[in-house]
Amino acid sequence: MASGKAIAAIVIAVIVVAAVAAYLATSHGGGGAATTSPAATQAPTSKPTSLRGVVLRGDGATFPYAQYSRWFADFRRETGIVVEYTPTGSGKGQQDFLAGLVDFAGSDPPMPHNLWLRAKQEFGGVLQAPTIAGAVVVVFNIPGVKHLNLTGEVLAKIFMGEIRYWDDPAIQRLNPGVKLPHREIVPVHRSDSSGTTKYFTYYLARSCKEWAEKYGYGKVWPVQGVGIGAQGNQGVAETVKNTPYSIGYVEYAYALEYGLPIAALSPPGDDKHFYLPSEEAAERVLAEVAKYLPSPDADWSKTFGKVIDVSSEAHGYPLVAYSHILVRKKYDNPAKCEAMKKLLEWLYKANVEKIDIVRGYFPLPKPMAEKLLEAARLVCS
Repeated sequence: MASGKAIAAIVIAVIVVAAVAAYLATSHGGGGAATTSPAATQAPTSKPTSLRGVVLRGDGATFPYAQYSRWFADFRRETGIVVEYTPTGSGKGQQDFLAGLVDFAGSDPPMPHNLWLRAKQEFGGVLQAPTIAGAVVVVFNIPGVKHLNLTGEVLAKIFMGEIRYWDDPAIQRLNPGVKLPHREIVPVHRSDSSGTTKYFTYYLARSCKEWAEKYGYGKVWPVQGVGIGAQGNQGVAETVKNTPYSIGYVEYAYALEYGLPIAALSPPGDDKHFYLPSEEAAERVLAEVAKYLPSPDADWSKTFGKVIDVSSEAHGYPLVAYSHILVRKKYDNPAKCEAMKKLLEWLYKANVEKIDIVRGYFPLPKPMAEKLLEAARLVCS
């Protein structure tokens, strides 16, 4: 049994050790409460000691939603930072971003020049960078038909209501040997403001002079009284799946998710070569597009459509598309500054290392993904 002197010595030793530990915890924790986390033993830093629990809220494009859902869950597991994203459509995302309702927005097309100027006035600037690529595809529901060739001009006339039946000679000429029914075509388009619509209508305008003169291109569907409107990529995919003899346009991942046949498309001005989307074609086109992209804090409005132009010149699938993240150049909350930097850096890594890519999406080639690193350096700089 230990003597009284030994016991006293042990008690004194325990008290000394406890006091030293408390001193070290408070001095390394910046004067805050003591912590037993591993961070307490690391070198001091001017940045927030922990970003766990910081919440970044965003909304916007439905195009990247399936990929964002997976990536943001991965990002939270790695960093503890929560990213909440609601797929409301690119137009709504830009509106909410400018109104200060969200920390970031998703948008398929870049911000128009007038809104970019407004963001400079209100936030000191907006940073734009691509996040993920995919393709806009034309999906159809013709019982018994699994393959279909279409040109942009024929599509334009279908969605204008000028070509009304599946066995129209203009469609049949592109599909020799395919038995097309004499059934009325049901076009399905987006009812919300949509970057997917902007890509699709740009392709129609490049392919059909009549469409270009009447409607041009934009995020809001321009033709009234023809077909059915549906909310989001999900809504269009569900409507086509449930409506025999229908046709619509969605992001590639949604076509795969809903098991819808995809039409082979021709580049604008070409009615002899038809292509389906592929990762190899997307990487080749996007690496070329990266040469034309400016700094993330510059005006990106003139970059829209370049991907379709380059695809056409390369004689590849004409509707490769990519989505953007819109980020404030300055945040009042230092923790949000650091969390946003980490998110942008992580998105770069996810693309270059091809982390957890959802089927139907294409990772950005490194020259394009590097815009995310540039944006990270500019946040709160």
